[in-house]
Amino acid sequence: MNKKSFSDTVVQKRYLQKHFFRIMRTTAFLLFLFVFCLSAENTNSQNVNVTLKSNNIELEKVLNEIEKQTDFLFVYNNHVNVNRIVSVNLKKASLERTLEHLFKGTNVKYSIDGTYILLSTNDAITKSPSVVVVDQQQNQKHISGTVIDASGQPIIG
Repeated sequence: MNKKSFSDTVVQKRYLQKHFFRIMRTTAFLLFLFVFCLSAENTNSQNVNVTLKSNNIELEKVLNEIEKQTDFLFVYNNHVNVNRIVSVNLKKASLERTLEHLFKGTNVKYSIDGTYILLSTNDAITKSPSVVVVDQQQNQKHISGTVIDASGQPIIG
């Protein structure tokens, strides 16, 4: 008769526990890998379609309608003429095609940065280097002196 000792059963239980935890660790790893692969999504401006049909309407209203139909927001300064009258008749057109149609023949350039569409003019781009030169000239001034309080004592710091 073959009798099992107490130490044999303990060793066998430890082996089963280690085996069980290896299986659980591998299963958890594969589960997380699978879940993260499912959440990957391709969202860019090429997949966005816009439908617009308007005649003789201000550009600002067209941009607002594009913002309603998409997740993009327009950012522009006062160099961009948003009061210009445009006519648009596009059905399920891509966002790039829509923007090219809106700004064809103008000096307005657009760039897509995340969920923002940045509108700028060529004039603003040429003006910006002169602003940088003026800022650099102002940064070269050296100011020295002492700041005193109401009693005439220098302020610490």
